[in-house]
Amino acid sequence: MVTISESDELIITEIHTVFAALISENADAWAPCISTWSLELLGEISTKYAGRAHFSSNLNETLQLWMTCKATRTLVEINTKCLSSLIHAGTEACISALLDASVKHSPNFDWVVAHVGSCFPNTVITRVLSVGLKDFSLHKSYEQVNSSPKLKSVVGILGHLAGSHVEDIRKAILELFEWSLSESSEDSDITRLQKKQLYHTFCN
Repeated sequence: MVTISESDELIITEIHTVFAALISENADAWAPCISTWSLELLGEISTKYAGRAHFSSNLNETLQLWMTCKATRTLVEINTKCLSSLIHAGTEACISALLDASVKHSPNFDWVVAHVGSCFPNTVITRVLSVGLKDFSLHKSYEQVNSSPKLKSVVGILGHLAGSHVEDIRKAILELFEWSLSESSEDSDITRLQKKQLYHTFCN
């Protein structure tokens, strides 16, 4: 793993302090963009340095290895704070960024997905399914759905979480199915299309 100097450690600590303050002061404004930035950087670092050390095939061991590096640990902590601050509101932008990074940097990025999923299983499962549904509704054929990188990432993330959070996944899928059956005069055309496609997916 890459070693950093004492001066670099001080800079990293200062960055963490500044970002934490921004998120605390105005999470709605800062958390989504800071989360996206931290996830993109984690993806780039994970890919760039994947070959610089021996990584175990065990995801938890890989996670622990990356967390020994102050730079990556700080980015993870910043992203965790972003999600924590938005846990009752707008986490979808953060989860969408997580999916985008996963598409671009998998499998090197899988350890980040595993960490976020273990910290916020309910939120990640629900939002990943929601983002996946929106992507699913954009495709007009089975071939497009089957080749969608984002949907493949959705499947991969849920696969990571299935071992220890299978009941949460079942509950989230059931809630999605119930949502697809509901009707509201306030539904937009896009929402109606999503519900229709989701219903047909469950029934086929």
